[in-house]
Amino acid sequence: MNLYHDEFEILKREHKQWVTEEEVRLGWLQSLNGKLKIRFHAERGRSDAEYNQFIIEFKKKGFFRNTTKSSEFLEALEELSRYIQEKARAEDRAAQEYVGIAIDGDTVAFAHIAYGGEIAHGPLMPLSPESVAMVFEACRCSSRRSLTEENLIEDFGHGSISGNGLMQALADGLWQELESEGQNKTKMLFQECKAIYGQVADLSITQVNFIIQKIGFYYPVDAQDRLLKILFVIHTFYSIFIKLITAEIVSQICEIQTYSRFSQNAVSKNND
Repeated sequence: MNLYHDEFEILKREHKQWVTEEEVRLGWLQSLNGKLKIRFHAERGRSDAEYNQFIIEFKKKGFFRNTTKSSEFLEALEELSRYIQEKARAEDRAAQEYVGIAIDGDTVAFAHIAYGGEIAHGPLMPLSPESVAMVFEACRCSSRRSLTEENLIEDFGHGSISGNGLMQALADGLWQELESEGQNKTKMLFQECKAIYGQVADLSITQVNFIIQKIGFYYPVDAQDRLLKILFVIHTFYSIFIKLITAEIVSQICEIQTYSRFSQNAVSKNND
């Protein structure tokens, strides 16, 4: 479940009444302050709102015309670039540590200063549960997350909400596929895995129970080869995760516009 579902519903309802930049700003800041209990500095250094390493630039509803190529969106980017670099100099930090967010009521876009000094941006995401959650989570963390082992484990490991949720979904799917009638690809892949990793059956009951207690997701207690199926789920999860990281890295370095900003483009799409 989206942790910021109620906040999205409030913003969606208020969105119908927004027209001016001030209305957009007040709607978002009241919601952010109310949920996160953090105080944004409004109009400090002429930026619309600041909090730690975050700067938000608000514009009137529909200002960006739903395209990153509009002069209005480029204007907002230029302002964010100036505010970020001024704030970085004042606080004696690298500009790359700051995040800019452009919001025009209808859409949201993230931006940051790349290592070449120019400002880079993600896609314009429509007002949705996903885009609202991204803004709230980013502000809650209040700085850009470094790509480190510790952060990956904290954000996506089996003890995290995201990691645990996906592993549980994979476990539920595996159980349904293996229990279904007839042959299917999942059964074939599991049998291949069993042939390779069958030696886990040599673990003691104590070792098996210890592993099961630590995994963070549930698989039916009476399932045959339960531990092997749990390891199959974990292996599948990390296979997916590594592919997603690879796609994001490639999207950052290639010049093919269709694949730029993979993760933000992916999250902005509807479920279909």
